[in-house]
Amino acid sequence: AAISALSTVVDSTSLGFGYKPREFDVVCGRGKGSYNRPGNLHMRRIVRTYIDEYLAAKSKLDKSIVLNKVLEEVRSQGDGSAMLVKQNKDGSWMEIGDDQAREKIGHAIREAISAREPSHQKVHQRPIFKAKQEDLLSVQQDMFNQMRRNNTEKNAQAMKQPPNPWSA
Repeated sequence: AAISALSTVVDSTSLGFGYKPREFDVVCGRGKGSYNRPGNLHMRRIVRTYIDEYLAAKSKLDKSIVLNKVLEEVRSQGDGSAMLVKQNKDGSWMEIGDDQAREKIGHAIREAISAREPSHQKVHQRPIFKAKQEDLLSVQQDMFNQMRRNNTEKNAQAMKQPPNPWSA
């Protein structure tokens, strides 16, 4: 089941019961078992080389082109690696299709961007947030001062007027 760099996998393909993932196959799944496999480590190295190109992409189409480049490079590693998922029902392996592979690679590249620039989005939000916070504080201070003036004026008027014996 060797895959050439130019081949595409339209739909998921069953690889049968006897299939064992090869060294450079990428195993999709959770946990250290799949995360630390040589194929997965190599895929993440490839992904990191495309971060700048992905960030420079202006449109969704441009980003998709970058994801396709990563997919082609992943599939061309070793003896033609595959992106696999293990079936829970019977333990057999399936090669995932191109669409699902691009989704996995997109997730990996966004994860790599977050790891490289953990405050990527927060940096842009802080000045705006701080300005809004300062504006809110100023409005609150103005409201407080106005209430204090109003209370002071009411107290001054109450002191000038004699008490009304009939209002209690």
